[in-house]
Amino acid sequence: MKTAVLYISDSTSQKSYDRIINIIELYGISVKGITEKDVVNGELNNFDVLIVPGGRATGQAKALGEKGCSMIESFVKNSGGYIGICAGAFLAVEGYNESTSNLVIVNAQAIDIDHWNRGSGNVKIKITDPTHPIINGYYGTITAYYENGPLLKPGNYLDLSDYDELAFFADGIGQNNNKSNLMINSSALVSSTYGYGKCVLFSFHPELTEGLQRMFIQGILWAAGRTS
Repeated sequence: MKTAVLYISDSTSQKSYDRIINIIELYGISVKGITEKDVVNGELNNFDVLIVPGGRATGQAKALGEKGCSMIESFVKNSGGYIGICAGAFLAVEGYNESTSNLVIVNAQAIDIDHWNRGSGNVKIKITDPTHPIINGYYGTITAYYENGPLLKPGNYLDLSDYDELAFFADGIGQNNNKSNLMINSSALVSSTYGYGKCVLFSFHPELTEGLQRMFIQGILWAAGRTS
């Protein structure tokens, strides 16, 4: 199995990117960093799963452009796996501006987008489907590190399948004059299919949360159609 981690200068969180690379290597999985130019040039065809780290979704979308977003869409549609973390989750759902509207592969919307900078810190998330392979071994309420990730709700795209909610926020963060209660009950972790491919979106940061690295790897395996 070969995984690619997207790195876009000025729009990718270095700590998220570095930790993702480190964890995947620790689990003995092939991993390579790629840029938006690599995506546009068709390099995704050499991989099984694309991981888009945290950062700035608008910047990521602008750098990819229509062609890059189209290449990601085609990759997933033709059996590729997509893992979106924080900004990477924003990138895959209903757009909130012209640039982020070029890629919609998960039937979800991010609510309260005007208050995206709600802050960072540990939050409680509630597991809703402990039987799913992505969260195998995780039960009840767990702690996860959050940093301005999307508050996901089901979208209204008739041509896209509904997502499966695997966990939701049991509490919230309300820094920068935001209301913490808006986070509660919004989806924190979802999975879905697009064409022949699979998508996993983390609003929180499993790669930056002690104890959730295995969940992250299980997400990659599921997206790739593997069990080990």
